[in-house]
Amino acid sequence: MKRQTLFLVAAIFLLLQFFPLFFGKTLFFGDNYSLMVPGKLFTAEWLKQGILPLWNPTIFSGIPWIGDVNQSIFYPTTLLFLILSPAVALNITIIIHELLAFFGMVVLVRTWRKDLPTLIISGLLWMFSTQMMGSIHNLSTLQSMPWFPWIIWAGLKIGGSKKAAIIFGLLVTAQFAGGYPQHVLLAIGSAIFFSAIFMWRKESFLSWLKQWTITALVTIGLSAVIWLPFIDVFVRSTRMLQTAAQAQVGSLHPVMLAKIFLVTVFDNTRVGMKWGPAWSGQQNAAFYVGWLGIFVLGWVSTRLRKLAKMDRFLVILSITTLVLSFGAYLPFYTTLQEIIPILRVGRYPSMLLVITNISLILIIARNFSQIKISKILYKRLSLSLALIVVGSGLALLAVWFNQSMVWELVNNFSGGRLASSLFHTLNRDVIIMRTLLTQLFLVAGIALVGWYFFYKRKLFVVALLIGVDLVISTHGMFIFADNSVYSSKIELQENMAPEFTTNQGRTRFLTRNSNMPYADYGSYWEALVVREPFSDSYIDRSELDNQIVLKQLRNGLTPDWNMVAGVPMVHGYTTLLPQDYAAIWQNSELPRINFVDSIQSSNPLLAQWAVSQYVVDAWFPLYGEELPDVRTASVGNLDFYAIPDSLDRFRYEDDATAELVAREESPNTLILTVSGNNHSKLIIADRFDKDWRATVNGHEVEIENYNGMRRIQIGPGANQIRMWYEPRAFYFSLGISALTAFLCGAILVIKKKEKN
Repeated sequence: MKRQTLFLVAAIFLLLQFFPLFFGKTLFFGDNYSLMVPGKLFTAEWLKQGILPLWNPTIFSGIPWIGDVNQSIFYPTTLLFLILSPAVALNITIIIHELLAFFGMVVLVRTWRKDLPTLIISGLLWMFSTQMMGSIHNLSTLQSMPWFPWIIWAGLKIGGSKKAAIIFGLLVTAQFAGGYPQHVLLAIGSAIFFSAIFMWRKESFLSWLKQWTITALVTIGLSAVIWLPFIDVFVRSTRMLQTAAQAQVGSLHPVMLAKIFLVTVFDNTRVGMKWGPAWSGQQNAAFYVGWLGIFVLGWVSTRLRKLAKMDRFLVILSITTLVLSFGAYLPFYTTLQEIIPILRVGRYPSMLLVITNISLILIIARNFSQIKISKILYKRLSLSLALIVVGSGLALLAVWFNQSMVWELVNNFSGGRLASSLFHTLNRDVIIMRTLLTQLFLVAGIALVGWYFFYKRKLFVVALLIGVDLVISTHGMFIFADNSVYSSKIELQENMAPEFTTNQGRTRFLTRNSNMPYADYGSYWEALVVREPFSDSYIDRSELDNQIVLKQLRNGLTPDWNMVAGVPMVHGYTTLLPQDYAAIWQNSELPRINFVDSIQSSNPLLAQWAVSQYVVDAWFPLYGEELPDVRTASVGNLDFYAIPDSLDRFRYEDDATAELVAREESPNTLILTVSGNNHSKLIIADRFDKDWRATVNGHEVEIENYNGMRRIQIGPGANQIRMWYEPRAFYFSLGISALTAFLCGAILVIKKKEKN
């Protein structure tokens, strides 16, 4: 009965938070739209044809695909994109992982507490945490975040069960396959710390170390197929070149701690509001446990000396991770990066708030049902909450009915600072005040009612009210759109300009997007979340309802929708950009991590890399950019300009176009029949990679690195050429994982027979 109740509660609150997903809507913000979903569709399209794409030839003139762990090729949700429409597959992925988060925290908390209200509260606090809600806009973080409590739970079982090492290894493999390596490191580290505290003095250190050594070997072996290809690609990517300052992006601004009380205090996507430290800084979700959760944490803080060992550990862990999450705002953080190299390779110091959040939830769960409230405390806090409710309610009414008067009062109270500010205006401040006061009124009202039931020991009702608080507080983080914002390959090809499909695989395109920042998805998202009157955004009510510009960008194959349509580009947006390719195009001092520098249409390298067309979305202003002289076509809002002297993708050493008798191509293979025609070299304007191999007329030949492209020796007459991608790290790791899985299975069978 308890399981059914837990599932019912989780389902009801998911419906409250994401009800548009069940009525033809979807979430379309951020990396999901510009990278993750197109990547899933690219992978799914080739899986339909029975091919596991190890290489992606459509962006950056070809990049390793199997090693890009962010694409989560082996994660089960890839199959959803194989059989369902993109939006429906994404929606189901979101729901599955929200439920996975809920029950993961429930399972972990059951280690200490088994009463239903506590389990509900812990599950809701994690499922609707700002960490989980913020992760939804990136599939890789969404798919790896929910596994945290599961892995910590499995870590606590190490030594108590013969199967624990295998279970731990499988869970880590699942999280790694989800696509976000930093989460894996944090989860494993957390599990080890939790296990050390949990097993303290229960067994010897050597015994504990032995059990974890076995677990480590099992985990490394099972997950090798994920991490080994990733490492192979990672060390050759621009991620290894990022500066210490770039690694500090996403540090928690100290003022952002106000979000502990009001989640959308500085930024609210639904109303297009952004101000304070969020105006010029990275958006940060901080953490939120509800006002009743804050009370529990306050109660715990007054009894530090009386706390159990695990609670003291959780307090220390939460404080430590919170402090480190400040990153760039800490005077010693740069020194810390030099001491701990992982802090330079990874990004977003505030990612440590995941551990902070989990630790605080566990503190609340372990102490929630133990608190006894005195009558005097109940009355004092009730009065305080009531005053906040009444005060915020009256202030909200005043803002609605006489906003000018309220603004003048605040301006006078601040000594005229509002009127003299370059940012604050009546229109902006009215939205800020309405948003904050509305949220304050609702959250304080829920806290007041919840406080009453807390005092009366109606903990089940309190649990439900905390859930309502979380939904209301985080709902402003989302904007929903019609499912049609996503397209399958067929739908996309029906809407895109026919000029994209006439290249016959012999040329590439350059689109005016991430290389020109004013026309890419990043600009669209910024215009979306910071709207009038906070900026001169072109996102109006009509765009919010219909997403016309968004669909326009998609149909123009703005990265990375070209990979869905199979149209090759010289640029794109990726997780692991190869260093050698980035160096070819780089024209700034700082390395780019996800994309190459701005590529001007006059760049002579475009012709060398077989780029024949520059595609310009005429809807956007040019800002003084000089375009090529010849416009070959205009289709809707897209203008196609010819790149002067563009060379063919397949050519001889004298740049003459190669005579192809036949060509057959997939992501992993390229089969050509070429006439030698008195030439000795064939150039293929695809990115050179050490793992590509080739044969000519059945004899293996060396693939030479020709200015970052591929070149092979050919002979006179017909040359039957076969090139294939052979990522040795992948095949080697596949063998390791298969062998480890076989040994684990054999051990389980033997143990079962011994038990019988």
